[in-house]
Amino acid sequence: SICPDDMIGKMAAMILPHIDPVKFKSSLIEEYKIEVPVYKWGNYNILRVSMQVYNHQSDLDCLASALEKLLDNT
Repeated sequence: SICPDDMIGKMAAMILPHIDPVKFKSSLIEEYKIEVPVYKWGNYNILRVSMQVYNHQSDLDCLASALEKLLDNT
């Protein structure tokens, strides 16, 4: 786990490596049909995930798989 369970809520942000956030977000949408905020904040590239009642574990699994594939190519 990346943090204690009591710190996990409906929203999380993660720091991405030095990538082009606009291109990365476009790849998530075009290749995987996943839309999440990806943006530059200071010197960091951030991806923000917000889980809601209409999301399922399979949605999170798809995001994790897409991130793994896309980040392996950077």
